Amino acid sequence: MPVYEVEGFGRESGRPRTRRYWGNTEDEAINAASTDGTVVGDIRRLQDDTSLAGVVGRPPPAPRPPFIRHYRTHVAGVTKRTRDGTSRQELVQDLWPGDVLSLRREPSNKHDPNAVAVYSERDEHIGYIPAYKAEWVAKHLDSGKREWTAVDYVGSFEDQKFREKWFVRIMFILYDPSLGEPEVQAYVNEHKITLGVEHPTDSQ
Repeated sequence: MPVYEVEGFGRESGRPRTRRYWGNTEDEAINAASTDGTVVGDIRRLQDDTSLAGVVGRPPPAPRPPFIRHYRTHVAGVTKRTRDGTSRQELVQDLWPGDVLSLRREPSNKHDPNAVAVYSERDEHIGYIPAYKAEWVAKHLDSGKREWTAVDYVGSFEDQKFREKWFVRIMFILYDPSLGEPEVQAYVNEHKITLGVEHPTDSQ
């Protein structure tokens, strides 16, 4: 944690004083000095090991790293039709692991103001984030988080009437807008994120 030496004077006493303050940045050190009653005249960052002696207060917490998390979920509503009558089952069958998708908020959705729609690269509405997950996904998107979404797995099963039903699982990354593509790719590599692997519960 950086330490700054501040030269100034006491706000109440008016006497010159030189004190040391913690700060991740110079502004944090100035704020600490102000809280301590020091009117800042000059400030410099200390580099040597002896700078820790006589530092006022406790070090502030280190800045939190930018938010980035990844999640997997099945897409809800894939057995329904789109507004123009297109079968989402047909749309899902055309998807492949790795296909890029997008998440779009629908705050005016009359059924769920937290609705998050899932769209294909061809701008086809294939379904929604399940309602039980939509609230926190919507919260992140509404707060300015960015997303990167892709098809994780596509499969089918027979329902109770022996009809084939298709489903799609997606993987999406929510991340702070301060992060760029290199940081997101580094996260993918670090967590060894892969697509196209079947999960035992996929057909259940």
